[in-house]
Amino acid sequence: MSICYLCGYELVKTEETDEDVREKLNEKLKSEQKTLTHEEHILHNALCGQLSSEDILCEDCGSDLNDKIDKKFTKDFEFIKNLLNTRVDRAANRKGVNAKVYFKKLNASIDVIWSSKEIRPFRPIHLIDKNEEVLYYWGPLAAFDSYINRHSKEIPDNYLVKKQEKVNLTEDDQIFPHFNIENENFKQGLAKIAIGFASKSGIAREKLTNVLNLDKKEIISNPIVIPFYPLNKLDMEIELRKNKWRDYPHHFLSLFTIGNGEVKKLCCYVELFSTFQFYVILSNSYVGESIYNCYSQSILYKEHVDIELNYKEGSYYHSLLKYNGYNLTWEDFNKKDYKEKTRIVNNVREKTRYNFEYDEYLNDILTPITNSHLSSRSTDPSLASQILYLYGSRDSEQVDLRKYRVFLEENRYYVNELNEKLIIDNEKFHSELKVYNHKKFFDLLSFI
Repeated sequence: MSICYLCGYELVKTEETDEDVREKLNEKLKSEQKTLTHEEHILHNALCGQLSSEDILCEDCGSDLNDKIDKKFTKDFEFIKNLLNTRVDRAANRKGVNAKVYFKKLNASIDVIWSSKEIRPFRPIHLIDKNEEVLYYWGPLAAFDSYINRHSKEIPDNYLVKKQEKVNLTEDDQIFPHFNIENENFKQGLAKIAIGFASKSGIAREKLTNVLNLDKKEIISNPIVIPFYPLNKLDMEIELRKNKWRDYPHHFLSLFTIGNGEVKKLCCYVELFSTFQFYVILSNSYVGESIYNCYSQSILYKEHVDIELNYKEGSYYHSLLKYNGYNLTWEDFNKKDYKEKTRIVNNVREKTRYNFEYDEYLNDILTPITNSHLSSRSTDPSLASQILYLYGSRDSEQVDLRKYRVFLEENRYYVNELNEKLIIDNEKFHSELKVYNHKKFFDLLSFI
């Protein structure tokens, strides 16, 4: 039985599409503490997210959270979606976003419209370089003469004029999209992602004590969210290479418990666009078995082509469907005709074409780091021990994802170490964190 994590009612599915009929059905169900479900995006569709579930949130609660949290949260990231070649709102790539260009040589900025194809001035504008006696103009060339006439008092005579319809950047110039994160909403947005992933992973709403107020049926206003910062050399090396690697940018979620006793801490590591990295503390008093579950998906658009099924691959197709939510026995699968099998298999392939194996991705990033370390004459003991710890043994060819972003080293948890730095070394750590976050942000802008 599936439960809505917000209102606590039993979730009921229906094929009914008529809104009036659905509304009447929902009213009747609520008298029995049941309610209609819907497909809820755990990673928002507006953020190019693929991960969704019909078993975590009812239609009414989903609509309520969309109005209170999702709309503002996703708007913060709209510039990324509009500039990257993504599957979501691909036509929006032509619209562009408001941004500001800073010209280092002129020590001045102008407002622009930044699209995936070009950068144009928000309105006709000029800047003057007095040292080199040059007038720079950006705007429609046909409007130049009338613009100059209107601004004649500001413009010295006999300056060299350089006219451009588009803005061309040099390596020294920088572009800044308008990006303003409101702290409380941003934390709630991250918490909603973490709650959705935990619920999809089978965690009961009653156990999410740090993020849900069950009496008020709401996500708490100021959940505990801890920013990630690479605390060892290996993680810093990984972060320095990400923007030059495959599947960049991507989303990554990791749900895990920390502690060995009966009472544990339940956390979710949320990484959006390989850039925005945070831990959400779901519970400080989780009672139950240790948990680890992760999900990863790429962002950039990937073409999908339907395939004809090969009868020799039946067990693979069955496993693919089971892993992605189809509750089918082998007998049920074989009872379906070829056309129906093909339809549902290609439907799953289309929905999961952005998924990738995160341990394989990490192995690819770590291989050159490991090779460089092994071939170096000056061995770095700390880096060597960090590599060995992540792999588990010298013979292992696969990283242990249960340690990645969970453990700093044996019996030392990343989230605890970061929280301690925030409390004890707040000013210095925030300064380091600011530099790191700016670097991650500009890595993404550079990629765009």
